[in-house]
Amino acid sequence: MAYYLTDGNATFMKYESGTYATPTGTYQWLGMVQSHDPSEDMGKMPLRYVGNTTRNVGRWENGPITINGNFSYYPQNWKMLRFVLGSAVDAGSPSPYTHDIYEANGGFSDPVIGTNFPSFTVGDGWETVTGSNFIRVVKGAEVDRFTLSASTGEPLKVDVDYVAKEAQFESGTMPSGTADTSSPYLWQDISVDLPSGTGFAYMKTFSMSVSNNLLGPHYITGSRTIGEPIPQNRDYELSATMDATDKWAKDLYDKYLIGGSAFNMVVDVTKASGSDAMVWTLSGCYLTEMSAPTEAEGINEWTITIKPTESNAKVWDSTELYTPNA
Repeated sequence: MAYYLTDGNATFMKYESGTYATPTGTYQWLGMVQSHDPSEDMGKMPLRYVGNTTRNVGRWENGPITINGNFSYYPQNWKMLRFVLGSAVDAGSPSPYTHDIYEANGGFSDPVIGTNFPSFTVGDGWETVTGSNFIRVVKGAEVDRFTLSASTGEPLKVDVDYVAKEAQFESGTMPSGTADTSSPYLWQDISVDLPSGTGFAYMKTFSMSVSNNLLGPHYITGSRTIGEPIPQNRDYELSATMDATDKWAKDLYDKYLIGGSAFNMVVDVTKASGSDAMVWTLSGCYLTEMSAPTEAEGINEWTITIKPTESNAKVWDSTELYTPNA
């Protein structure tokens, strides 16, 4: 007997293009993965009926299969931002490549993958003695929710929730690819402008999420797996906690919360300007909640919630493709 130890774990991704849930090319590095938790609900249906002569389930039948999961990682590139927003255009040459990432709406046409919302395959493996590797391959994954978070003194973290079509077991060769040896993005690399051009200082925690509210439809087609997930309404939410200063008191509370004024924002993650950076522009933003408790000691804090209307991003880095090389 051999234990599956975490030093033998691996989680990689493959692009999908042309046909949904059909991987293409080689495995790609996701980032510094901290955890991956696929969930496979095989839809077993308990049937009870008259004449069963027992209080127990009479029989079990195979129902609809539901596959979803989530993974967390320290980002070294911004590929997953393309998967949650839906469309990207790659350009440039080394030092750097550029990636313009856009929202995809109903009826859109991506320049590489056509009309499908972008999907990917996840290969997840636990390595042990030869012939006994525990490998799960999840196909047809689409990003339901993407969350970028930052806390003082820590690497930036991305959490991805996905909906997928199918999962299968393998016991052969472990998923593997070329590791990105660059440093992850850290808390000191991120800055937030509110409104655009005005630094949002004294921030201690930050979280920015995009939700696609994916619907995984089951059809009467002779298959237990879902059809391609359908992106429903898109939702954005930004939250931040900061030490309270007089610089922001009137604007945050009076102008943006009580007054309801709209504004634009920029989330800037930069290790090297113009060569290793991501600028995420958020438009039509509204401050919807503001917690400002009065305490007996310490520094007063504000915790705010902002709801943007739309966004796009520009990335400069050493990664050639955010879209499959079709």
